[in-house]
Amino acid sequence: MEPITLEPVTKANGDVVYQKLEEAVAKTGVPRAIVSDRGTDINSGIKRFCQSHQETTAIYDVKHKIALMLKHHLEKDECRNDFSVFASRLKKQLQQTELSHLTPPALRVKARYMNLEERIKWAQKILVLLDHTADETALLKAKFNALQAYRPVIEEWVEMHSVVKIVEQFISYHGLSQDIALKLALHFKQQARLKYAANRQLRHELLRFIRSQAVQCRLNECLPGSSEVIESVFGKQKYLEGEQSKSGFTGLLLALPAMVAELNADIVKQALESTPVKTVLEWKKKYLGDTVQARRRHAFSNHHQE
Repeated sequence: MEPITLEPVTKANGDVVYQKLEEAVAKTGVPRAIVSDRGTDINSGIKRFCQSHQETTAIYDVKHKIALMLKHHLEKDECRNDFSVFASRLKKQLQQTELSHLTPPALRVKARYMNLEERIKWAQKILVLLDHTADETALLKAKFNALQAYRPVIEEWVEMHSVVKIVEQFISYHGLSQDIALKLALHFKQQARLKYAANRQLRHELLRFIRSQAVQCRLNECLPGSSEVIESVFGKQKYLEGEQSKSGFTGLLLALPAMVAELNADIVKQALESTPVKTVLEWKKKYLGDTVQARRRHAFSNHHQE
């Protein structure tokens, strides 16, 4: 992976995205494919770019598409909604108790259907724990016994996520090609038969989606079907920034390119000699401005309470 451009913008819309893509062409040439999550802020810009450059195709990141499919399948599922309410309430009840280590994982505020798997795994483990718990642990059974009612649907959700993981891993490993949908269908036939009709329908929809992406490939061509590489870099960036990531970008944003660079002592030495601190501070001032914390300090510094 090689960063092409790192430039924060005050707003992200189709015009800005199109402009930045055109600027990138000067550095890399016209791309064969652009993989994205089809977010409204960038999709129109990518479409416009592809219209201007017929050799470029737009690919829908498989993980984000799957999250959208799961949302369609589950958002009106009353049992799933009840389970979500139960897990959220239980999380609050168990905090700062002797059972705090058994609290369910929190869901993301955004793209929450991309991490449902963690809660399902948690429910699985709790049910196994209940099945093998001694009678004297009454508190555990009192708090978690209501989970027994969800046992049948948890089994269905586990199967659902097995379907999802097969597709994600298959496309991440093999990429997209003209015959990838056929290969994936044959791979599914080698797996255990799906027990639930809803999951068989989901599998059918996923295969249809992969087929719709694969038709964009040329003969003997392999294109990426997932943006997980760059998503992984963003995750590492958030980990590096820690609590600062909750208040907008900081100068640590410049660590992004370094994360994927091939570094050695000579390269680091050259970078330190060619890029003084003054240059970094000027870049921060030009592209980032004051951080949220700095603006907060400034806002309150002139209004001290007497």
